[in-house]
Amino acid sequence: MRPLDLYIRRTFSAPALQSFAHRLKTLFVRLTAYSRAPAFQVQSSSNLTHGAGITLSSVADVSTFRGYKQPFPIVIADSVTDRPNASLIINETGVVVPLANPIYEFTVYETGSFDPALGAFTPTRFLGSPNSSACAVGFDQLSFVQGVSSTLFNTFNTSTAGLLNTTVGPIISRINDTMPQPGIRLDSAQLPNPFRGVSPDTFADSNSAILTLVDGGEDAETTPFQPLLVKARGVDTIIAIDAPADTDDDFTDGSSLIATQERVKVLSAAYSFPPVPTTQAEFLAHNLTKRPTFFGCHSPSSTGEPLVIYIANGGPPLDQAPVTNMPTAKLSYTPEEAQALLNQVHDIATQGIPRRTGKDGALEKDPEWPACLACAVVDRARRRLGFERAGVADNSMVVSDCLFAQIAGGYRTQIIQQ
Repeated sequence: MRPLDLYIRRTFSAPALQSFAHRLKTLFVRLTAYSRAPAFQVQSSSNLTHGAGITLSSVADVSTFRGYKQPFPIVIADSVTDRPNASLIINETGVVVPLANPIYEFTVYETGSFDPALGAFTPTRFLGSPNSSACAVGFDQLSFVQGVSSTLFNTFNTSTAGLLNTTVGPIISRINDTMPQPGIRLDSAQLPNPFRGVSPDTFADSNSAILTLVDGGEDAETTPFQPLLVKARGVDTIIAIDAPADTDDDFTDGSSLIATQERVKVLSAAYSFPPVPTTQAEFLAHNLTKRPTFFGCHSPSSTGEPLVIYIANGGPPLDQAPVTNMPTAKLSYTPEEAQALLNQVHDIATQGIPRRTGKDGALEKDPEWPACLACAVVDRARRRLGFERAGVADNSMVVSDCLFAQIAGGYRTQIIQQ
């Protein structure tokens, strides 16, 4: 038996998995965990192989997490609402998932959606339990949640012949040959629906036994804003890193923010988001993807809109040759490529709006950017306390050449006063 076939059979034949259908994502997450085995093994105090059994809910027991020394993880996934025939090959082009489809979030404690159509959560520990007396555990395995949030295989699913001719086609064929499962959809993540029977008038999957979930960016919102825009959470400031391959040369064009703005307009009862440009052309014309941009500087407090500090991968920094515009389909990097990418990402994050200085006219990082960033981070807290802006925005005392300036469309960008 070929090594991949043997791995598939051993992975899918585990007693704990025999009750559930297996999909391409199942293999994908196990291979991902396998490739990161050293990190998983060091963090695990058990004899579990390659991170198997390490769950998202178990993070609550980590001492540094309980001591608020770790970030609070929120993982998101888009939903593919109920289809009458799950085996049907559907031509999905452009935006694969409509913006109106529920977005689910997974945290250490609970999983669900704030979208008004559902507005319900279930304990993450019991993820996979149907909405009945039956309980299941283990569906929140870290590699599974990671795979749910990054399942892009349905985007290959344009036709049967087309799917089998893609890079994942041979793997699907081997899964079918090794573990035949008639009628099972292989291109997405599926789990028992814990919200069955909830909000039948508004929730599209209320009558579905299974939830079908895919990559969290398939509705064009590749920057995972949604959990941070919940009005009930009252988030002050979001540092948004936007790095999809939107343009022909694999840089960012602002599409993610445009999609988020459109979704919030529809679901404004639950979410708030500051005004951003409405077209990619406007983002590019103002170079908003090539420099730090602050959105929501003058949003009234009544809207609850957070201040968004937008840092995008819109082009190489400081006149460097481009390194960060890698296509999504690139799956392997040499150590040298990885280090070069990290170096350039650091420069993008720390350059501010660079200036040409010196005799050679070389671009140099803005020395005032750290102060501008610090002031932006605390801007909403300042407003709540009733303090006037000083030093950056409306009068120049501390940072003499950094200010917020009004430009077209009602949004704000950090600019340099020459």
